[in-house]
Amino acid sequence: MKNQLTYLPKPKPCNLLPCLLLMLTLLVFMSGCVSIRSKENTDQKFIDKGKNIALFVRSDGLYAVDLPSGAEICLDASPNVNKDTEFQLTLAQDNKTAAYVKNDDLFLVSIDFNNLSAQPLPICEEVSDYIFIQNALVYSPKSGGLYSYDPASKEKEALIASDKYYYYWLVASTDRVFARRVGTSWEEQDVGITEIKLTDGSETLVIPSILPDEKGSLGEYYRTIGISADNKFLYLLRGPHSGSLSSDGVSMGIYNIEKREFTPLDIVTLPKRENFSVNPTKPELAFIYGGNREMSFNKKVLSLLDPLSGEITMLTADEDGMGSMHPCFFADGQRILFSAGEPIEDFEEALEAILEGGSYYEHHSIWEHDFTSGKSRIITETGFNIWPRYIIGGKAISFVRINGNVFDLYVYEDGQERLVAANIDSSCCGYYGYYNLTPVLTVQSVNN
Repeated sequence: MKNQLTYLPKPKPCNLLPCLLLMLTLLVFMSGCVSIRSKENTDQKFIDKGKNIALFVRSDGLYAVDLPSGAEICLDASPNVNKDTEFQLTLAQDNKTAAYVKNDDLFLVSIDFNNLSAQPLPICEEVSDYIFIQNALVYSPKSGGLYSYDPASKEKEALIASDKYYYYWLVASTDRVFARRVGTSWEEQDVGITEIKLTDGSETLVIPSILPDEKGSLGEYYRTIGISADNKFLYLLRGPHSGSLSSDGVSMGIYNIEKREFTPLDIVTLPKRENFSVNPTKPELAFIYGGNREMSFNKKVLSLLDPLSGEITMLTADEDGMGSMHPCFFADGQRILFSAGEPIEDFEEALEAILEGGSYYEHHSIWEHDFTSGKSRIITETGFNIWPRYIIGGKAISFVRINGNVFDLYVYEDGQERLVAANIDSSCCGYYGYYNLTPVLTVQSVNN
């Protein structure tokens, strides 16, 4: 959507105050952090701004866009937002607050499409990880401990006051947090997966890490993925203490929260955030099956994991041999979106395409699988499209289209595509044909 600037008439001789107001108006338009407002519309989806939004990063700052109307606001005019791939943009449950990292420090900012005066609020220096639990922010600084901050009351609470351990890969249910616990000193770098109860702050180490030894074993670390819809199972990844080996694939595991039992699974996948989607209605996890860091190899199938049996069911698009990414369940658990395309078969040709800023795929489309009918359908047939999300109660979807090194966000509704946010920062998102967008983009629907 193009900026529509209102050209001001040549001012008549005036007193000082109106002239200053005129100069301030011009400075706002020139500042690089401009609000782009849609035209007035009496349609309900244009009135309810903020229920379906995207939070995204451009090279000049942090922005939010209301997806139905296209209204856009700048939240932080800084070129240093989320430049580390370990951090992700995060929205509170009500879409009224955003959490993000700037120069390794954690910030909050309010989102109000009718009020542009909100200022970023510094929360924590040198943050390790952070999540929203409903509308409260839970975070861990690298100096140690685990804390919560309530944007409404502006109150901070120490869940665990410690300078010995910090936490990351945080996932939460309604009453507890699971995370990887790490020592702040070199003597105790990787402890394992810990459970923290929010009711009393008690902590239990549930899966200890297996540390490397002098005999050459690399041991095993664990990483949280998510918690099942019934809060009974914790989904995990497990891999060696080697970044290079883990990049080529890790195994999975399930922790039964009620029985306190950990079951390792010989299922290989890549340790990517967007490789997984938790079914919001029943114990089930969608993931991309297959190892090797190159996305043109062995990423053929979107799969479902049943934590009760440990068995997997493989779903696929209509054509065999398609590489898949970015699964996303709908709120009722009966549909799932994913992106898929035919990989370039020749490795040297694929590698050359990557080095030239392209992809392992000739093209990439958005697909939807319906569990009731058991059929998959293609939604976008042209362009390189990834990262689909359901919006507006499942009546529309958003997705990202890649043009060279440019990421653009589109909405697909009633058989039509429309651009809602252009030039999203892509500087930290590509790795061997895989696209990690969590540092620069998140999409969320309230009451989806």
